[in-house]
Amino acid sequence: NSLIIGDGVSGWTDDNETNGYYVPKDGNGYITFTPTVNTTHVRIRGEYEHYQTGWHVVEWHVAGVNMGIPSSIPGWREVDVTKPCVMTADVQYSFRAESMGGNATWNRKIKIESVVS
Repeated sequence: NSLIIGDGVSGWTDDNETNGYYVPKDGNGYITFTPTVNTTHVRIRGEYEHYQTGWHVVEWHVAGVNMGIPSSIPGWREVDVTKPCVMTADVQYSFRAESMGGNATWNRKIKIESVVS
C-alpha cells in the first residue's frame, strides 16, 4: 500500500522535475502525507545526491522515525529501508529530509509504502 504523498511541501529551497527537492545545508525539507490504512512498518524508497563516498549527509524521517538511510556515494544513492513506524489511517504525518554536517542534497523519487496492521 502506498501512502498518499503530497498534501503539502515546505522548507525546500528549490525543486525541479529531474533532481526532485533540494534541502539546503543545515536545513530541513518536509512533505506532508496522509496514510489511507493503519500502518505498523514503513518502507521508504528514493534517491539522494552527494559527491563524496561514505558521508552521512542527509537523514530521512517518517512520522518522527529516523529511517537510517545509507551513507553517500558519488552521484545518486538509492535508498530502500523498512522500519517499524506506527501510523493511523486518515491522520496527517510528515516526511522530513534533514541536512547533516552542513551538506546540501537533492532528494528525489521518494516513495513511502505501508505495512498494514
